Amino acid sequence: MKQLKNIHYSFLLILLISFSGCDDFLNFLPEDKITSASFPENEEDIKLLLNGVYGQLRETDVYNQGFYGFGVLDGATPNAYNWGNGPIAKAGNGSLSSGDGGMLTFRWKKGYTIIANANNLLKEIEKVELPAETKELYVGKAHFLRGLAYSVLVESYGGVPLILEAISTEEARTISRASAEETWKQVHDDYDRAIARLKPTAPEVGRATLGAAYGMKMRAYLYQGKYEEVLQMAEKIDELGIYGLFHSYEGLFAAENENNKEVLFDIQYMEGENS
Repeated sequence: MKQLKNIHYSFLLILLISFSGCDDFLNFLPEDKITSASFPENEEDIKLLLNGVYGQLRETDVYNQGFYGFGVLDGATPNAYNWGNGPIAKAGNGSLSSGDGGMLTFRWKKGYTIIANANNLLKEIEKVELPAETKELYVGKAHFLRGLAYSVLVESYGGVPLILEAISTEEARTISRASAEETWKQVHDDYDRAIARLKPTAPEVGRATLGAAYGMKMRAYLYQGKYEEVLQMAEKIDELGIYGLFHSYEGLFAAENENNKEVLFDIQYMEGENS
């Protein structure tokens, strides 16, 4: 009987030791992936979030039917002609419909991906301790990119849903479209928030600067036909003393002249998959 009692007490002791360590075991965070429990923690994490917003601007279709629609999209304008009956040709002759896909759906999805990523950065940055000036720069860049996304969306679709923070799936099903005027107001609000925070230069090429924010706000005014405001933004850009016309239009397209003084904002590529 005594031996059985000893075994019983020993078993209880093992259980107590095991349960006393359970709390640490259950709270163990995975080391092979990023989770919301451990991210973001520092400026490097915030930089990753920002890169995730910038990254949406760069994909193989960006100069065709992509978010900006440069290049092939000229075929929908008097600048060029597009053969066939695809989305570009239909956009040019006014017969493009919601069932055609292509740039019509791509721009919508890509635009809201940029907006969602920017909203997430603005939320998550509040969890990280940063010098005030550093934090303001990140916030300015997020607003710049969100304004850029809303600008392209309103140019393409007119008024669109204004999503300024993370929303649930149920909320996404019920949110309605804002008017074009309201959407343009949001574009300018984002650009103004960027202008208040950004610097004339950035430590990395291809990142948002004060001149880029002035330039995109100028573009937004141009698309609204507000020409006096366009000239005001042009003066702001000129006052920075950084930009000017490049001496050769043909030379603008040469690789050796990338990032010249005529460039306000551009998307950086490197040779490889997305070149």
